[in-house]
Amino acid sequence: RTGVLDIVAYRMDQSGAFQWGNAGISLTDPASSGGIAPHVGILQNNDAVIAWIADGSPKDWIAFQKISPAGVTAWANPQRIIDSSGVASYSRPQIVPMLNDDFLMLYIKQTGSGLPASTMFMQRFDAAGNPVWAAPVQISSKLIGFAAYPSVVPDGKNEYVLQPILRLH
Repeated sequence: RTGVLDIVAYRMDQSGAFQWGNAGISLTDPASSGGIAPHVGILQNNDAVIAWIADGSPKDWIAFQKISPAGVTAWANPQRIIDSSGVASYSRPQIVPMLNDDFLMLYIKQTGSGLPASTMFMQRFDAAGNPVWAAPVQISSKLIGFAAYPSVVPDGKNEYVLQPILRLH
């Protein structure tokens, strides 16, 4: 649509009618040059939280936005997980809905050049998009591959299960 990779969200009803218009809702971060790899989580109140990798300089970050069932975005600009020092890059977000419209976000922090060191982190956010934990929690001390997409799912008890990563030797 714009000549760069953009994230566009659509909501459809059971008959296939577009609930947020035929063009959907374009999700952009004004500080980025585009976005890729969106992930969607649907909260208990049916709000959608969408997180994506924002292309940036000097490093990429995660942008996320919440959209109501009526198609209203929660924040004028998306929230961000970004390294203000420009050392780390963040990618591969996954949203896990929790009780009370909180949500967890699993993501990867990458440092170094070439094939960067990739480590999994998680942060819990409240319904307003504010971090709940004082600092993100590192999920594992093991590095993961640059192309690995870990999977996390809610367990229905306000907790989560991290799916194992298949390693080929």
